[in-house]
Amino acid sequence: MVVDTFSGRLRQAVHWLTPGYFALVMATGIISLGLMLEGFDVLSLVMLWLCGIAFMMLVWLTVWRFVSFRHLVVEDFTDPA
Repeated sequence: MVVDTFSGRLRQAVHWLTPGYFALVMATGIISLGLMLEGFDVLSLVMLWLCGIAFMMLVWLTVWRFVSFRHLVVEDFTDPA
């Protein structure tokens, strides 16, 4: 199905959002910590802010997905595949 509007594409993206996207948050947090330990404080802070922004966006999108597509969220957390 082809969606031509921005809101339609955004809704379709939220429809297919999976819990695996939170790996982005974990990875940026780990890289931020590694950069801090190596003395790259400014770059570490940039990555930490990116991590925080990604976390807040994913929480918001997950809540939206739960409200709009509750059955898919339940399926994500109950289907081991």
